[in-house]
Amino acid sequence: MLDAQAGTVAYGEKRYADCVVSYLRASEHSSGRAQADAFASAGDCELKSSHRKEAVALFRKALEASNSYCDDTIENANNQRELADDPQWAALVTAFKPACAAYLDSINKELRDIYRADQEDRIPGPDKIDWRVVNPRDAARRERVRQLESSGQLRTADDYYHAAMVFQHGIDESSHATAFQLAGRAVELDPNFVKARWLVAASRDRYYMSRLEPQLYGTQFKSINGIWILWPVDHHVTDRERATWCVPPLKSAKQHATEMNAKSP
Repeated sequence: MLDAQAGTVAYGEKRYADCVVSYLRASEHSSGRAQADAFASAGDCELKSSHRKEAVALFRKALEASNSYCDDTIENANNQRELADDPQWAALVTAFKPACAAYLDSINKELRDIYRADQEDRIPGPDKIDWRVVNPRDAARRERVRQLESSGQLRTADDYYHAAMVFQHGIDESSHATAFQLAGRAVELDPNFVKARWLVAASRDRYYMSRLEPQLYGTQFKSINGIWILWPVDHHVTDRERATWCVPPLKSAKQHATEMNAKSP
C-alpha cells in the first residue's frame, strides 16, 4: 500500500501527475475495492489537472473493479459539478445505472442515508459547525444505528462502515470503541475496503485521544485556543504501518495541521 500512500502525499502537495503514476502503480497489485479506490483516486488527480477524458476513463475502471464505487464516483458532488456537461461522463452514468442499482439493493439504504446525513452536517468544516444543532442530530443517529445493529440489519462491509463512521463522530470513548469494532468488522468482511481500513486506524486514534493518551497513526487533530494541533503521536508507529491502514505518512499529518491553521479566520 506504499504506492497508494505516495499518491496521497502527491495529491496533498498538488503534484497531480505524480499522484496519477503512484495510484496506477497501486492498482497493479490490488484487486476489488482497493483497485477501484486506486483508479478513482488517479481519476481525481487527472480531474485536478483538467484532464477530463482521462479522469472519466479511470472512473470507469473504478466502477468495473467494484460497483461499490457508485457512491464515490457517480454520486461524488465534485465529479457531478466538474463533468456535468461531458458526454463521456453522461454515457458512463447511464452505462452503470444497473450496477449502481444492484449495489444499493445489496446494502441497508436507511443506514446509508444516516451516514450521508452525518457527512453533510460536516461539510462546513469543524470551525463553522453549530454543534448545538449537530450534536443532538449525532446522538439521534447513533441511537438509530444501535437499533439497526441490535435487530441484525447490519450485514455488509458497507453497512458496518456506515455505522462505524456515525459512532466515530460520538463525543466519548465508548462511541469511539464502538466505531473501532464496527470498522474492524467491515475490514473482516472486505479486507480491500480502503476507507474502512483508514477508519479502523482513525477510530483507534480517537479512542486514545478521548482517554488523553497518544494516538498511534496521526489521524486526529484538536483545536486549542483556536489553534489546530496534531494530537501527540506514539513515535514507535512507522509510516509503513500507517500505509497498511491506508493512513498518510506522519509528515502529511503535520502539514495538514499547518494548512488548517492557515485557513482559520
